[in-house]
Amino acid sequence: MPVQIQKLTPIQMPHVEIEELKEGRKRFTKEEWMDVMMRSIGMEPDKLTEREKWLLMLRMIPLVENMQMSSTFLHHSLRKKLKKYNEYKAKNASQK
Repeated sequence: MPVQIQKLTPIQMPHVEIEELKEGRKRFTKEEWMDVMMRSIGMEPDKLTEREKWLLMLRMIPLVENMQMSSTFLHHSLRKKLKKYNEYKAKNASQK
């Protein structure tokens, strides 16, 4: 039997200090942002390799709206990062 939702109650935060939130976000590292993104799609980042995280990030590109940079640029940047990671892993594997 499939899972059924019986009741859904929306959650609203009563008061958010938006400037405090913006300042706090600026202090996140790239790794912390990636972990936030992984958790936002229901994945536990501690259980994923760096490569798996980047692959999941690639799959999220079509979902991104109103980005400051184009999705094409982001896609190429992620692909370049993934290629470098794969080359690094292959080099290390061949040295063993």
